[in-house]
Amino acid sequence: MRKNKPLVSVVMPAYNAGRFMAVAIESILNQTLEDLELVIVDDGSTDNTLEVAKFYTERDKRVHLISIKVNVGSGEARNIGVRASQGEYIALMDSDDLSYKNRLELQLKYLRSYPEVDVCIGNMRAIGRQGNLKYSRTYPADDRSIKKKVFKFNPFPNPTIMCRRSVLEEFSYSPNLLTTHDFDLWLRVGTKYKFGNVNKIVCKYRFSDTGLMRSNIRQIEWETFKLRCKAVGLGYRPGVEDIVFNLLQLLFYLFIPANVSLRLYDSLRHRNLI
Repeated sequence: MRKNKPLVSVVMPAYNAGRFMAVAIESILNQTLEDLELVIVDDGSTDNTLEVAKFYTERDKRVHLISIKVNVGSGEARNIGVRASQGEYIALMDSDDLSYKNRLELQLKYLRSYPEVDVCIGNMRAIGRQGNLKYSRTYPADDRSIKKKVFKFNPFPNPTIMCRRSVLEEFSYSPNLLTTHDFDLWLRVGTKYKFGNVNKIVCKYRFSDTGLMRSNIRQIEWETFKLRCKAVGLGYRPGVEDIVFNLLQLLFYLFIPANVSLRLYDSLRHRNLI
């Protein structure tokens, strides 16, 4: 690690990400904000992820690599990356996504302009495996509006987040949750810290019908239901509409095939109907 601490640390866990990782890395190294470090955590990959990461550590001194021999999951890999980082602000990045060139500059300016906000999210575009645009996804603009959505969807888009370092020094990802560790973390963070939305598209999120999210949809649904119940205990308050929505979603979980309920949910979400 360099002697002069960077302004922003970007933490990127990577597991078997060799196919798309170079593009993700370059989208960070080509940011308009140059005062950064990129902490890559190779989470026990079995493909060429480690070789790709090493190439960039030799090419750019801002890139730092941590290699884990055994796969620990993306949540714990992020924790390891955060602990190794040095920036005053921490931005999150997935190894198959792309950040827009001015993403970090926009979010840093937002956090500096609104000192009462601790976590800055952004909007994003979903792309397919080949980079084709699927849809855009927008999120509420202010803390109250963002947190009101926790009973309908995850309003904390992890790949878009930049936060003050103090947030992730106090809270960390749960290594026990395979698919919903991000939702769990930001729910807990929301009990103490405030969120805001830079209200611009800051990244391209690579979406796959064959990826983890699709193959584990039933597990995701069940973990999400449990986290919404946990949210009540944390102090989040659902409205009548939220309760009805979750009861309907539970019926779909029990009686409707996963692919059907997922297509319906995606359709409603893409049209901003929920």
